[in-house]
Amino acid sequence: MNRLVEKTSALALKELDDKQGYVEAYANVYNLLDSHKDNSQAGSFIKTVKEQKGRIFVYRNHNDNELIGVPKFIDPYDNYGLNTGTQFNMDTDIGRNTFLDVKFMHDNGVPPPVSVGVWIMKREKEKVLEQRLKEYSFLTKAQSNPLSFATSIKNFNEDIDIMEVITKMFDVPYSDTRLRQIEAVLKSLETKPNGEEVATSIDGTTLLNVEPTRKSFFQIITQQ
Repeated sequence: MNRLVEKTSALALKELDDKQGYVEAYANVYNLLDSHKDNSQAGSFIKTVKEQKGRIFVYRNHNDNELIGVPKFIDPYDNYGLNTGTQFNMDTDIGRNTFLDVKFMHDNGVPPPVSVGVWIMKREKEKVLEQRLKEYSFLTKAQSNPLSFATSIKNFNEDIDIMEVITKMFDVPYSDTRLRQIEAVLKSLETKPNGEEVATSIDGTTLLNVEPTRKSFFQIITQQ
């Protein structure tokens, strides 16, 4: 079988239900040349969705040890892209935190990134005619560092202050561990308003002068 390929795009949200932990979105968009120089064609997921029904899951960062939810539906007949409805597992910290990250990015004008893991089964030059879907993932690598996450939000909205973003994050009902990390960053920024010499976070990550550009943010979150 061909090599597994992971294709990332900014998530085109169609619906988000924060009470249910549900997101409807396009996981892959057709007729666009991606970073692999592939152009997914409408209908390229029809066979795999039929064959893999009930065996396609939703992970965080393509890690099959980090199941965050399941597809409620996958529509391969949509002419715009692979339309999906994802139910996040809100009873687990990883499922709830990932959903809240997606919502927080969306609410602050940052397109949440998603990535499909596929095998290319049939192509004509750059046009992908058939692909087998293993899973799709929400990418949250940058979000494991609260300051990097907040900085990425600021890069899409220059009028917003870093402290304002992190304060808003602290009001999100994340897990206790995540909130402690955010609190540590808040306290450090209160004493170092310029973001210099920021204290070590709860997970041991040193947060020093973290100011990624918009481009570097997407490089971070799409690294596999």
